[in-house]
Amino acid sequence: VIIEKVKFKINGKNNNKDLLFRYSYIEPETVILHVEDITENEKIKKKFYDTKKNYNKLFQGILDGLAYFEILKDEKGNPIDCKYLDVNKTFESITGLEKEDVIDNTLSEVYFGDEDDKKELIQILIEVAKSGKEKIFENYISNIDCWFSFYVFSQENENVVLSFQDISEHKEIEEALIESQSRNRLIWDKTSTGICLTDTNGKYLKVNPAYCKMLGYTKNEIVGENIHELTVPENMRNIFIKTYVNKFKSIKDIVSFEQPAKEEIKMSFLKKDRSIIITKFRVDYIIKNNRNIYVVYFLNNITERIKAQKEIGIKKKALERAKNKLEKAVKKA
Repeated sequence: VIIEKVKFKINGKNNNKDLLFRYSYIEPETVILHVEDITENEKIKKKFYDTKKNYNKLFQGILDGLAYFEILKDEKGNPIDCKYLDVNKTFESITGLEKEDVIDNTLSEVYFGDEDDKKELIQILIEVAKSGKEKIFENYISNIDCWFSFYVFSQENENVVLSFQDISEHKEIEEALIESQSRNRLIWDKTSTGICLTDTNGKYLKVNPAYCKMLGYTKNEIVGENIHELTVPENMRNIFIKTYVNKFKSIKDIVSFEQPAKEEIKMSFLKKDRSIIITKFRVDYIIKNNRNIYVVYFLNNITERIKAQKEIGIKKKALERAKNKLEKAVKKA
């Protein structure tokens, strides 16, 4: 999963909002978007040197965990650690650390993560203090089994503020979607059922490997073409368009569309080599955003099964004829 974060400022008539967009790329075609209102964070950053009264009101009132640090330096002026100057109530509730236990202590001495996390965080705070550039990142804290989104920014005196929030629920959603996507991808790639996705005009949008193999085309040869022009035999095209393609032009058409759930529909399809295969055929639809309609076709090649059934029928009739002849011969004898 690749995470990208972008800050946007939205100017409204009555108020302005600062929003943080978190993009989680599960697949090239799938993006999870989390939108976080960071207006209060930005206010804190801008007003951090207001009066003590305003500072306390903002610092303690924000819902994110906050910690204010002084960068400690050695005798040569090199930054070596970070000392807690203040924390808010949310910091205490998230970490389980009391304010009096952390103030005037260093980050090396008091931290709610493990040793490696602590060292990495100290380096990040020092880098932000030196560069003046804010930093946004995510990290898993194993000690308390939580994922956090961290936001670090510096002050004019090189002190830094660490803001963080619990995003464990977001991560659980992402993991569930990733698992679902992986499972669906496995089904899409490995199933022997040919599956294709078209728009309401019958234009191919997506096909799985089984569909390509079944009809003898590559993916690039199919996508962009029309299903009824490329793969439906000419003598069946008008019926196919009337029965299926035109049935999914609108939400109203879909509501009136009825497909027997248990009936096996047999449909002939045209392969690239112009030979005909007989398929067990089913059609369904997907509606996105209550507006966009996509049609899904499912094909199972039953050509060999049909041939076998015909051969069995022929042999059965031949056996019946032989039996009748034998009975007639016995009667004459």
